Amino acid sequence: MNDFTPGDAVFYAGALNRPGANSELHVVDARIVGRKPVSLSFSEAAALPLTAITAWELLFNRLGVPYGVETSTGALLIVNGRAASDRS
Repeated sequence: MNDFTPGDAVFYAGALNRPGANSELHVVDARIVGRKPVSLSFSEAAALPLTAITAWELLFNRLGVPYGVETSTGALLIVNGRAASDRS
């Protein structure tokens, strides 16, 4: 079902019905866990789920950007966005 082994660095968004996400160790369903990208620190990986879902909700729920549909109209300006390889 998953390819995680004890000691793997992982991250996930938490669950409202599972308190204790600030614990050092936390039992969680492997289906909602991702392997921590090696290019991110632990702090960055911990912030990733909330910031990613916030961006997703803004783009697709609030702004109505069509998901999975290529369009030739409109533009999207991303301020202060940068690729992980641009960090220094």
